[in-house]
Formats: sequence, structure tokens, C-alpha cells
Amino acid sequence: MLPMDFGQADVPVACDTCAEGHTGVVYETIIGGRLQWVLDYECEGSPIEAFGWDRSPDEYRQAILDQSGTFRLDVPDAGGSRVAVLKALRDGGVAWVDVAGGLDALLDEGIVGTCAELSLLATRLESAGATVAVVRRADAAGG
Repeated sequence: MLPMDFGQADVPVACDTCAEGHTGVVYETIIGGRLQWVLDYECEGSPIEAFGWDRSPDEYRQAILDQSGTFRLDVPDAGGSRVAVLKALRDGGVAWVDVAGGLDALLDEGIVGTCAELSLLATRLESAGATVAVVRRADAAGG
């Protein structure tokens, strides 16, 4: 059961003891201000859970985007302090060299990602005084 519905995806699971073609469910959630990815599956009838922090592995992230939809983070108003918004981007894992471009992208066309990724960034940007909205892209799966 997902703690909050940020979307999920069925993914193939490689296991030495399970039959080929075995699948699991991967999802992202936010815990303590950090993104956590979780993979749940069963192996010989026993539940298995694998997880990691801050960035989902590319194949899991892409599966979530493909099966649960792509979201866009819009920032119609950066608030009073561009510096605070830049800091929120940096704290969100954007490299310093990409921060200014990230702010320009946010203000111009928004940025895309998973619901959990953008919800976490939205929280950070709101704390910095920005007005934000996370919206499902109209051309996205699951939408």
C-alpha cells in the first residue's frame, strides 16, 4: 500500500530463485523531506522490499513516468527572492552549474518529472516563497 499516491509501475525483477518473467511494483514516496523509491515483490512466497534514497534508478523512474504519467512543475511567481528559489533548487539536487538554467526553465515552461519528484521540489520552492503548481501533463499516461 502506497503511503501517498505518487504513482507506481510494474517492473521486471531479476531474481536467482524466481521464475523468469517475475514482476514487482516500484513506487516513489517522500519521507522526512527526501524522495524514497521502493521495489516490492515476492520471492518463493516471501515478501521482498528494496529501496533507496533521493533519486530512483533510471529504469524505475522511466517505468513510473511511462505507467503513471509525466507531471510538470509550473512556477508562475518565483516570489520575492530569486536567491531563495535558487537555493531551493540547489538543495533539491540541481548542480550549481545548472541552477540558473533550472530557474529559467521553471519560470518559462516548467520542468517535468514524476509526481513525487516534483511534489518534493514544489514543497521546497513554496518554502522559499514561490507560487507553484504540480500538474499532470495532458499527453501523459494514466491521465
